Amino acid sequence: FSSANAQVVDRDPNRRVTTIGGVAFRKSLWVCCRQTGTLLVGSGIHACGRRESVRRDSEKVPRNGVEVLAMGRVVSAVVVWCWAAIGLAPAWGQQIDDGGRASSFGASNGVRPFESPVPPVDSADLRPITDESAAEPDDDENEGRLNWKTPTLGGKQFWADELLFHEWRIQRHVYTGHCRLLDDRNHRRAWGGFGHCRQELERLKQTLELPPMKPRAVIVLHGIWGTRSRMDDLVDAMRADVDQEVLVVAYPSTRADLDAHAESLGRILKNLDGVREVSFVAHSLGNLVIRRYLATLKDAPADQRPVFELKRVVMLGPPNHGAQLATRFRENSLFRTTWGPAGVLLATDWTEVEPDLALPPCPFGIIAGGCGDDAGYNPLLPGDDDFVVRVEETRLPGSADFLVVPVLHSSMMGNESVQQATIRFLQHGYFVSEEARRPIPVEL
Repeated sequence: FSSANAQVVDRDPNRRVTTIGGVAFRKSLWVCCRQTGTLLVGSGIHACGRRESVRRDSEKVPRNGVEVLAMGRVVSAVVVWCWAAIGLAPAWGQQIDDGGRASSFGASNGVRPFESPVPPVDSADLRPITDESAAEPDDDENEGRLNWKTPTLGGKQFWADELLFHEWRIQRHVYTGHCRLLDDRNHRRAWGGFGHCRQELERLKQTLELPPMKPRAVIVLHGIWGTRSRMDDLVDAMRADVDQEVLVVAYPSTRADLDAHAESLGRILKNLDGVREVSFVAHSLGNLVIRRYLATLKDAPADQRPVFELKRVVMLGPPNHGAQLATRFRENSLFRTTWGPAGVLLATDWTEVEPDLALPPCPFGIIAGGCGDDAGYNPLLPGDDDFVVRVEETRLPGSADFLVVPVLHSSMMGNESVQQATIRFLQHGYFVSEEARRPIPVEL
């Protein structure tokens, strides 16, 4: 609902303020909130405070002067649709009671309600879910649900991929723990528990006659605040020249810590169907996710280790020794909130972080961005840099090849030199040629 933008001549402190009307949490046109007390007419706030004062003020509001615009309904519908797209909205046919719990208003009339895809979440428990067993809903509860084909945004900062099949993905929500199946156009095909989504994927494989994946795959990971689409230029170049399955991972880089990202990557690799050889290409933070995952394999039982061969790794602008730029904002609350625990990690004393990161047990190469001099792009950083990460921060002993390209940190994936060097390393193990290789020796 929304009210007309009428001028208010009353000078009372409780001035009329336009709101979105508490979408999906309203009980009627006139709403009195439980705690603070907010009186709404349409979506105009006419009074706020304790419930008692709001009730008194409600008697002063003229009923016949309220005009509800059709545009308000459109805005409300858009908000509800966007809310549902990230998996937090209750199913149609439900309302929210005063305690924040979903209850069916059709049950009393003999109408069977739809089930809500998301259980109620207490605000105190609003934290990333990393325990798979604790987060897994009962798949029996998913039987009979309507798997409507629904467009989504593909999961930006609140969804973690846990299974990849070509461009199809099963994702888990970082806070609620429920899963959804997305097709190659980011349309949701199923939701609920992981097992239910996987069953639906297997059914659709048969129905749509989806081809099997190639036995060799390249797993691509974006950096912090990145998305799958950020890697498109590089991915398109690889798919044109590399005869391998190119799979792009989405993960909530700013909403969970490095351990959670590594666990999600482990589940992706565990669920690869028919893949026998894997290479990695990662940008920025994605390289630390790979190194953290590889570190967890050291103590893993043999039956829990992947069965594929790890072929090669290409690191693009990796903060292998942290990021000095991040340390400048370490105590800034806005930085800590927007960049999340993984971003704060980059500003941590690296001697505390490095023991939890492993060197890839296969040939790996590093591409750093820089001007090729001691000035770099960022005047706040000493030495050469790509504006975010210093060249020296990318170096890692044991690298089979090392290349500096004049490119900014966020533009590496669209740079043709970076694309061609990445493809050559995946195919041959060097960036330019065998003779021009610049390995970084392991320090003894």
